[in-house]
Amino acid sequence: MKRLTVRNLLLSLAVVATLLPSCKKDEEYSLILDERIALIEEPGGQVSIGYTAYGLASVSATTIPQGWTITVNTDERRIYITAPTLFGDESVTTTEEGEETEPNVKYGTAIITGRTSGNSSVSSSLYVSVADQVDFSDEPSNSYILTKSNTRYCIDATQKGENGGTISPASVAILWQTPYKLLEYPRLADGKAYVFFTTGEDDDDNPVFNSGNAVLGAFDAAGELLWTWHLWCTENDPRNETVELGGETAMKRNLGALTISGTSEEDILDSYGLYYQWGRKDPFPGPAYYNMAESAEIDVYDSENNRAYISYIAASAETGTQEYAGTHTKYFISGVEESRYNWLYTADPTLWGTAKTLNDPCPKGWKVAPKSFYAALQIKDDITPELEKNYGFTLTDGVNEAFFPGAGRRSFYTGALTNMNENEERPTPWIGYYWSSSAEGTSAYAMDFSFDINGTRAGSSFHGAALQYAAGGMQVRCVKE
Repeated sequence: MKRLTVRNLLLSLAVVATLLPSCKKDEEYSLILDERIALIEEPGGQVSIGYTAYGLASVSATTIPQGWTITVNTDERRIYITAPTLFGDESVTTTEEGEETEPNVKYGTAIITGRTSGNSSVSSSLYVSVADQVDFSDEPSNSYILTKSNTRYCIDATQKGENGGTISPASVAILWQTPYKLLEYPRLADGKAYVFFTTGEDDDDNPVFNSGNAVLGAFDAAGELLWTWHLWCTENDPRNETVELGGETAMKRNLGALTISGTSEEDILDSYGLYYQWGRKDPFPGPAYYNMAESAEIDVYDSENNRAYISYIAASAETGTQEYAGTHTKYFISGVEESRYNWLYTADPTLWGTAKTLNDPCPKGWKVAPKSFYAALQIKDDITPELEKNYGFTLTDGVNEAFFPGAGRRSFYTGALTNMNENEERPTPWIGYYWSSSAEGTSAYAMDFSFDINGTRAGSSFHGAALQYAAGGMQVRCVKE
């Protein structure tokens, strides 16, 4: 799958650099737009946004995307934006000189510039787009699937999960996302959170679907985190890619995965999905490389498109609680001996369950697969070195089958991305760990498999349901409720 390029990143930074105001020490002036984004639902449509200006003699649009019309009414202090009626090749015309005009664009960045009487200036960027809007506010969940780029999405930011009571947020922000600029312009209005799902560009600046994952957070007036939601951006809706397996209707891909499987390095990496500690609803990102080289994590970014980072902390009486985990969702809470390597200092085996719970990370209508789902499976393939290229196993219940990537795991002790393969010449993430919704005491049940291409360890293995330390970060496969 194609992603934003370094070239596009540098271009974006260059645009930001042009927005810095040139000012003199004896002048005070400012220009603040009420919105950073103007969306129009139909070609040829118009919207307006307000602005606040201080110390400026004039305000005008100095950069306008091709085909758009932007005018400023300084008396009303409003900016009027009109979209083209035609785009692309349909909008190209030929001049009297025989030259073709530039095609109109569906989206772009306008620059609004204010000038003082002394000719100093200040500028603000305004993203404009003909875009769809999708409202999920009547479908409360912990996880939402976004399948349309160049679209503004809305969720109810006052609702904790599907049935978890209400909150009163004062703001929303993206805690982490990958890739860069996957979602932009988060805002809160009347209890609803809005985010704009962007369109990516390939190396030739052509638009491509921008796949990835993000975590959106709601905060109170003091800046304390109240709740979070996983936003899964994928072109093919995983709810339409299902298989009857192990007595359940299951997704064919891992939660957060961007594809089902593949043999290229990029597709293998995209098939891994996200990593979860047992009983927590909030995901952790995966590796930067398909072979987990040096346990490097993929880069993630916040609302301002700055690098964000996952933190690591050991479980204690203070940190090993559900309350702490809920307000520190970027913290991987590693297990300690006193907690029997559970991220909870005092275990709670009810956080997930056969019936969907408040902490279940799956989208609405889906839940974490139960222990019985994995217990019914076995490896379809012979365990041979030829399977190495697949980076996973096809599992079957004797009737139907599905592929499960060997996506490694996050260590229950350190949180580091790791695998168990001991081939020093060519280490590969030939281990798969998948959480079930079942727990017992301080541990939880998971399906696991490993593949030993050298035969130096005990050999390849498969366990349909075995107890594992709950602090480990593993994959999740969702099944229908």
